[in-house]
Amino acid sequence: MERWILLSNCQTYGLANSMQLLNNGIEIMPVDVGLFRQNVVHYNESFSSYDRVILTHEVETTEGADFSGAKYISRIPALSFAGYHPDIVYVTSKKSFIRGPIGDYHSMIALVAYKHGLNINQTRNLYNRQFYEACGYMDRWEVESHRLISDFRNFDLDIWPYIRQWAKHGPFMYSTNHPKIQCLFDMARVYLEKEGYAAVDSGARPEDKLAFDNIFAVYPEISENLGVEGTYLFKKNDSYKLMTLEEFLEQSFMCFDQYEADELTPYPHPYVMETYERLVAQFKKV
Repeated sequence: MERWILLSNCQTYGLANSMQLLNNGIEIMPVDVGLFRQNVVHYNESFSSYDRVILTHEVETTEGADFSGAKYISRIPALSFAGYHPDIVYVTSKKSFIRGPIGDYHSMIALVAYKHGLNINQTRNLYNRQFYEACGYMDRWEVESHRLISDFRNFDLDIWPYIRQWAKHGPFMYSTNHPKIQCLFDMARVYLEKEGYAAVDSGARPEDKLAFDNIFAVYPEISENLGVEGTYLFKKNDSYKLMTLEEFLEQSFMCFDQYEADELTPYPHPYVMETYERLVAQFKKV
């Protein structure tokens, strides 16, 4: 039996458990990037004991990481998709991430509105189809689909047939970087088959651990465009109590109040900055 170690982000456990279910001939140790960063030296010393080290870019670029002792290294992409959640943004202050009502996920509309001095009621009124269209939110699904396909093809993985299947059953993401378990299961299948390993689907699926984490709303106007159900309800990590948009905004503004408005900045991902600038331009018209 081969021993593998998989190092990735919050998707690690779902992906590793899926690989395990698909092939009995491998034993997989899952390690998320947070745990890896806390014990870099320990894991560096352990890589030689595994037949295969599978990792994502954020793990490989971790300070102090040393994979020179690994027998075989394989790289995979992390699955990210903003088509259902174009409003999600990470917010930083003096280069440190700040946490809001549902963890690291913030609303870009709320952030820009706050920085422009709007109150909560004025901000709530911006959550509508017309404003989304002006900000480019309604076009993100197609753009993100092409990007996702391209990301996987860079690793010789063809995910396109599965995207079409996922989309038939409603939103397949809980947030921009938290896919539902079927996505991770199919990603595991594609990876194993590409690497020449059998992938036997028994019908069983691993526990969907990300369903217990933060879940960002799929805004109804956006979901309607995509033929799926939407809502303005948010879910916080480790809680089964839902949060309305009004509650989310109130708590977001309370969070922002702890910082100087000029210090609040979006994490500079290329897509985020492009959308952020469109939003800022729209605020000049509000």
